[in-house]
Amino acid sequence: TVTGVQTCALPICCLREWTVPDWPFLLYVVLAAASSGIKIRLGSIQGYFTPNFLFVLAGVAYFSLSETVIACCAAGFGMSLLNAKVKPKPIQIAFNVANLVLSGSVAFIAAHSLFGEGITRYRPAWFAMVTTVYFVVNTTLVSGILSLVGKETFRAINARYYLTSFPYYLVGAAAVGVLPL
Repeated sequence: TVTGVQTCALPICCLREWTVPDWPFLLYVVLAAASSGIKIRLGSIQGYFTPNFLFVLAGVAYFSLSETVIACCAAGFGMSLLNAKVKPKPIQIAFNVANLVLSGSVAFIAAHSLFGEGITRYRPAWFAMVTTVYFVVNTTLVSGILSLVGKETFRAINARYYLTSFPYYLVGAAAVGVLPL
């Protein structure tokens, strides 16, 4: 059992065993989704920046992988649907959800397998490393899609994202890193 979700072969069986999650997890998921409705334009990048990565980082540090993935899904839907100026296409929603799930999952796996006990011993460095992994995966996926649908090269888009948004990610990592365990 992983926080109220029974692991079983058939997903429908899991519903029988499912229990209501605790309130910190529910609050975490709601805040992850709500933070995705905050859209910040950053100078030279196409699209916008949302602070939902803060909740992905919190999930990596304080919740299980399955809980982090659930929050990533909620954040992906929130990013697509909350405060949207144009109704998104289903493929855009799917990409946003998949991007956050992949980025968050890779960051989680790296954090717990490569960086292990670093959160208790070297907390600032641990958060910087996890943020970097998340940022690289997320930015690579976004740059790849934008280069496929636009006229710019992957390299040009990716370089612009690195220069423009990476400092915001590191500041966010520092903010999440000061939260108590």
